[in-house]
Amino acid sequence: MRKKIILCLQVFVLSVMLLSCINDDVTADMAVQPEFSCEVLDMGTVFTGLPSPVYAFKVYNRDKDGIVIGSIAFRDESVTGRFLLNVDGASGEVFENILIRGKDSIYVFVEAVLPPVGTPEPVRVSVPLDFMTNGVRSTVLLEASAQDVVHVESVTLDGVTEWDARYPYNIYGNVTVPEGSTLNIARGARLYFHAGAGLHVYGHLVVDGTSDAPVVMCGDRFGCVASSAVPYDVVPGQWRGIELSGASSDGNMNYTTVANTERGIVADGTSRLHLLNCRLRNSSSSVLSAVGADVTAVGCEFSGAPSGVVVLDGGHHLFNHCTIANDYIFAPVEEAMLILKAEHTEVSCANSIVYGLGALMSPLDISGRSVFFERCLLKANGIDDAGFSEILWGFDPRFDVSLEEYRFDYRLTSGSPAIGAGDASLSLPESSVDYYGLQRGAAPDLGAYVYRDTPQSN
Repeated sequence: MRKKIILCLQVFVLSVMLLSCINDDVTADMAVQPEFSCEVLDMGTVFTGLPSPVYAFKVYNRDKDGIVIGSIAFRDESVTGRFLLNVDGASGEVFENILIRGKDSIYVFVEAVLPPVGTPEPVRVSVPLDFMTNGVRSTVLLEASAQDVVHVESVTLDGVTEWDARYPYNIYGNVTVPEGSTLNIARGARLYFHAGAGLHVYGHLVVDGTSDAPVVMCGDRFGCVASSAVPYDVVPGQWRGIELSGASSDGNMNYTTVANTERGIVADGTSRLHLLNCRLRNSSSSVLSAVGADVTAVGCEFSGAPSGVVVLDGGHHLFNHCTIANDYIFAPVEEAMLILKAEHTEVSCANSIVYGLGALMSPLDISGRSVFFERCLLKANGIDDAGFSEILWGFDPRFDVSLEEYRFDYRLTSGSPAIGAGDASLSLPESSVDYYGLQRGAAPDLGAYVYRDTPQSN
């Protein structure tokens, strides 16, 4: 019992000592002002009529004494209801007498709900948020691009449906194209899918992108993942992806980016998929999976997946001037970049590159299979045989990739062995230009993209 009493006294004394270390003094010195983790909080693109993701910044008190922020409020009262705040755990639009102890900080969380702007082009919104401390005003500017969109809930599109490029589409739930129906997506269209949303095609999908007006299908998050520098445009698993199912389904997709998916594009049954200068990126499983379906891919990039970048199970497949690459950073890479499941899977691959994390192909031994690689750069070391002809074995293609900067650009850089290494006689006529509209010429580069000795941009 005596030991317990002594222990309690020790705990009490320690608690008093710790409390005595907290400085409750508050300064009214005008020179002592809060500091902010940013002067401008850029919330990126915000779809009008819908709540934005929540963004945050920190307010620091660098002084040894506490400070009281007399008020936190929007300078323009007309923004009431458009920007919602949470300051140090309390929600509201106006805050008074917020204490920040010495050498401490608080969080301010911001959510925007912006009204329609009435134009296809985004409208920049800039709102001052004022902090009054010891008679001095400090300001953090809240900025966003208000973008009107076409809101699409779960829907079945019967007959022929045209989606144009005037406004972006923000899609919740499943969009279904039934057998005998067609969805035409115009050049320059932008489709932003919410979590759990997807496109399921039993009929026909026609995507008519061009080099100067490509089509984008991706998740509907912008900016960076909270408290990190990871941009959402490289984050997989944000929406389900595209599925082609049934004997009469087919997809013809030109100059289209499909990114941030759970499953990429899945084609099954006896569906047919034709891809020209497309980019399938960042999936939490595979970016392309074909089960019994036929796939033709020309000038395409397939990149970023942990469970096989491209998975082919039966069917007839042609890859011409394609890049299959993997620098996946969100989970261990468990499978080869190219997986061939059924023995009767037929593949012809020419003027292409397969390089990155994971094994080259599974199975690597393709003896007796209808699988042919001609004039390709392949990650593995090997020798030519009946299935491999004029191969650049084990060379680094020198992609413009930087994991530290989250840049996954699979265009070639100076000194790449893939530059000018293609065989023009193997290039299909429709491969004459790449995704960026660059001509391949008489001595084409291997892979999806033409090397350009100038600063590159996406």
